[in-house]
Amino acid sequence: MLRRCLLGETIVHRDKTFSAFEPHTRMIGTSKAGVPFCILEDQHQFILGFTIIWEGVDAEAITALVCQVMESFPTLDTLSTGKEFWLPKVYAYLSSNLALAAIPPKGCLNKEEKERQGSAAFAHAGNRHAGIESTINGLQHGGLKRALSCGSEGFARTISAAVFSANLIRSRRTRRNNSPCALRLKPPHVHAI
Repeated sequence: MLRRCLLGETIVHRDKTFSAFEPHTRMIGTSKAGVPFCILEDQHQFILGFTIIWEGVDAEAITALVCQVMESFPTLDTLSTGKEFWLPKVYAYLSSNLALAAIPPKGCLNKEEKERQGSAAFAHAGNRHAGIESTINGLQHGGLKRALSCGSEGFARTISAAVFSANLIRSRRTRRNNSPCALRLKPPHVHAI
């Protein structure tokens, strides 16, 4: 505050201190870029896994998360994400391990990328990716709008509890609607944020 108020300096966001007592505290924006965790959801809107991104970029966190989810769900064959998860090495790894890695690249598209994104499978996966916004909204209503727990472990517990409650609510809605819960009948189609 001294540098900003008295010296008139503009402080870069990553250098700002939000709490003297909890150094891991950071500002969480409402945009996708400000969300410090990544979730994977299947085609039935169940959350299969999550990871907290304390440092680094989203694209690097997705590889470890997909590997973790593939251990529990070996039939995983499709991944659909937004542009924020694009890195050439991440795309190369995911496309070699999955039937379809629908990750749109950043920047201008070359001829090969236009053909890949023009395919029906890519379009279908991209359309299903839009449903993750409702899952994020459900997590916010389930307790992530404001995390009141102290410490990084408390924040991780809060996210775990919100994910568990979202899956519990989803399974109850599935049973109430008398629709079969077919998680393992088809290979999971995963969306990421």
